[in-house]
Amino acid sequence: MRNALWIVAFLALPSSSAFARDSLWLLCTGTGLETISSDSTHSTTTRHGIAVTLFDVRYKAVQRLDSIELMFGARRFAGEILNLEMAVDQKNRPARLELKEATRTMFVGQIRVSAGRSGGKLSLSGKMRQAFDASQELVPFEATLACKDMSEFGAD
Repeated sequence: MRNALWIVAFLALPSSSAFARDSLWLLCTGTGLETISSDSTHSTTTRHGIAVTLFDVRYKAVQRLDSIELMFGARRFAGEILNLEMAVDQKNRPARLELKEATRTMFVGQIRVSAGRSGGKLSLSGKMRQAFDASQELVPFEATLACKDMSEFGAD
């Protein structure tokens, strides 16, 4: 009898959408701006199409782990952040982010993610290593990307 009551109580619970999600996968795309100073008075801004994936999962029961990959042409930079703050439809504090290609730091700066009902926005602000540059200089890089919640992929 006791088991039957537990089953009835469980079936009466609201659908799973009322519970916290165990994971979130965002695909963010758009244009990043790279600024290169040719001398102390002139700089050149170049636009680059980029994509960023962010995969957020539970980590050690009470924490969140975010795996972030930036795709820039044929290059892929990756990194992780523990407990990245994500706000729904509101502004939040940026987190420090370092993305690497193998062992070399390719981007260092800040990331800010605001989740929306069906996606959100991801902003990067920092310095990125110039593509094919022998000096290996990190140059200013900014991007604000529109994101799509990939758990809804195929629903539209």
